[in-house]
Amino acid sequence: MRISPPLLGCSSSADKLACLRKVPFVELNAAIVSSGASTLSSVPVVDDGEIVQDVNSNLLPACKFAKRPLLISSNADKDTLFAPSGINTDAQLAASIQSTGTDANTTSILMALYPDILSLGIPSCLTYRLNNVTGIQYKGAATSYGDYTFLAGRRLRNQVRYDCGVDSYAYQFDAPRQQSKLSAPHSIFDSRDSYF
Repeated sequence: MRISPPLLGCSSSADKLACLRKVPFVELNAAIVSSGASTLSSVPVVDDGEIVQDVNSNLLPACKFAKRPLLISSNADKDTLFAPSGINTDAQLAASIQSTGTDANTTSILMALYPDILSLGIPSCLTYRLNNVTGIQYKGAATSYGDYTFLAGRRLRNQVRYDCGVDSYAYQFDAPRQQSKLSAPHSIFDSRDSYF
């Protein structure tokens, strides 16, 4: 994320990070929102080496991160809200997996790991077939997409920290929700609240 320094008045500061830490939340949040960095697609941007020195895919395997214990979590039924819709056949699921840049051999392996079995996958509360608009094979699509976009990254971070000799812990957040709710809760609020 790159925020225009003049917007916050920290461009001439010798310690820009210390300066940013003093900026009131309302001002910092407004700068983040105006920069477009608050969207779901925002990712860290390598800066001039002052804060973000390289991409995570290079830093993590080299053990170049703060050597502090990590507690990281995921939600039960993660990513059912953003899962691709309209997946009704094995061919459509394979095409969806390949749209992420996955090769044909890996796609075949993933298809075997995410079979179209209604009793498996997420959301766990879904025990019936959906329509072809949402996707008859919605559970397989949601499960594979959730693992790819959320769980794999969490597992990798835990494994890398372990490999680098740093304590790392993981837990799963699971909140009860109504049977009809397909998306995973994203906070500690009960799913009957209007936050979801």
